[in-house]
Parts: sequence; structure tokens; C-alpha cells
Amino acid sequence: MTTELSDASAAQTPEIQAEIAAIREQLLNPPKAKNGGLWLIVGLVLFLLTAGERNLWDLAVILAILVIHESGHLLGMKLFGFSDLRMFFIPFFGAAASGRKFGATSFEHAIVLLLGPLPGIVIGGALLIAALFVPMRQLLDAGFMFTVINAFNLIPVSPFDGGRIFERLVFNRRFWLEFLFRILAIVALVGLAFLLQAWIFGLLAFFLFAGFSIQMRRSRAGFALVAKIGHLPSNPIDLTDEQILALRDSVDQSLGNMTANATTMATLRSQSTQEIFDRTSTRFASLTATLVCIGLWAAGLFLSVVNLVIWVLGRNVQGIN
Repeated sequence: MTTELSDASAAQTPEIQAEIAAIREQLLNPPKAKNGGLWLIVGLVLFLLTAGERNLWDLAVILAILVIHESGHLLGMKLFGFSDLRMFFIPFFGAAASGRKFGATSFEHAIVLLLGPLPGIVIGGALLIAALFVPMRQLLDAGFMFTVINAFNLIPVSPFDGGRIFERLVFNRRFWLEFLFRILAIVALVGLAFLLQAWIFGLLAFFLFAGFSIQMRRSRAGFALVAKIGHLPSNPIDLTDEQILALRDSVDQSLGNMTANATTMATLRSQSTQEIFDRTSTRFASLTATLVCIGLWAAGLFLSVVNLVIWVLGRNVQGIN
């Protein structure tokens, strides 16, 4: 079956109509997260078990940082009308938040991402200033951890918040930009793994490399679809039959000659359908909105540097070598 069928013939073909209905239903009602509270607790327990040898104060501060960071993302999603909001802990990695919204713009995604690290950096600054007047080592350490962990999330390397911000605002606009950005992200993560002697960055690089081919296939298919029929409507209910068939063909293009068992292929097809639809229905942020978001990102980094200067001053005040 191909989209070369005329509108009339497509409408008269029960198989194609059933396929169109199935794709529309999949986009309208993707699988929702189940037992979110249970998985949050399970993830938290696993995270604590893999947190290494840390004292209770450090663990409490790290948990506070993660919860505040992800709550910022969730608050942004709530403000912009996202649904199916979730927070979960990931052993070895930290925590994450998720949600979805039909027609969320690049600007909305960028603000949601910024609302994770920026509040933590502000809190870090407040704790460090407090440590100048209340000479408690715990306040100084907490302010430092709030600052460093959240500032690190602003580095423009995927999958950190900073990388995803630039991906949404800039690099998703052209295939070659996204290609270079992902290559540089893998190289940067490998470099961080060696520089900091932290295997976790090597693992992130491995995951990015493993998914590189399918991500680039989806990207190419999405750009080809936009070039062919333009951006898709933000709500799947507004898709015409012809647009859904074109989307289906783009998914076929992204999968190419991949072979796997039926369950795996069904999962890949579902993921490709959702991602290509998201790519082709998302509207890019205006130049003004893009500059505002980049300005907020830069302000977060600047404030982090100020915090670190205060941290050094605080160590001097408290006589810490």
C-alpha cells in the first residue's frame, strides 16, 4: 500500500481505513504510565542503594536537589497544560520527570527544561549567602552541591537539560545541525568520562551511540515529511487521512530494512510514529523567544559562577582549607 492511492480509493479501502484509525488512536491515546507512585518509591529505594557510601546529610541534600529539580520541570509542565505527569528515580543517574502535551512549542519545552536547574541554582546561592552569616559547614556544602549539580545540568550536551534546550531551540531546525550536535554530544560525554574518571558519562555516551542510527533515521524521515506536506497539525484529531498515510510512510522510511521479532518491531514502530509526529507538529520558537531562553540559560551559568565565588569566600570565612 502506498500514499499514491487517491483520496477516494483510500477512503474505499477498509484495510487502509483501519490502519488510519489505529494510527490516529495511537497518537491520541498513547500508553499512560501505570502505578506511578509505586515506581517512584521503587526507583527511590534503588537510587539510595546505588548512591555509594555517603552520610545521611549528603543523601538528604542530594534527594532534596533531585526532588526540587524535577518538581521544577513538573511545575513548568503543569503551567503549560501537560498531562500524565510523572517523576521517577533512576539508579546511578538521578531522577527524571515526564509529561506530554499536543502542540507544545519549542519555547514551552525550553522553559520546562530551564525550570529544573534554575531554581536549584538560586537556592544554592541563598544557602551560600546564609553560610556567610551562620558559620555552618553543612550550609556551605549544601549550597555548593545545589549549585554544582544544577549548573552541570546546564552544560549544552545532550541528554542534560542544557543540551536538550539547545536541541529544541536550535539544532532540531536542520538535519545536519542535529547530526553534528549528537556526534559532539557523544564525543563530549566520552571526554567527560576520561577527564572526571566517571564511568557514568561513558555509559551515557554508549546509550547515545546505540540509539544514534534510529534517531537520525527518524530525524531524516521527519524533515522529509515536512518538506513534502508541511508541518502536521498539533492535535492528532485534526490530521487528515492523507497526512496519516504520509506519516505512516515516514515511519516505514525510518525503520528501513530493520529486522527484529514482532514485539520489538511493534515497539519501534510505535516509538517512531510518536516521535516523528512530535517532530513534525512542533512549532519552532521565534527568534525573540529563542534569545530569551538562551539568555536565561546564560544567566543560570553566570549565577553559578557567582555562587562558586561566594563558596570560596565562605570557606575562607569558616577557615576551611
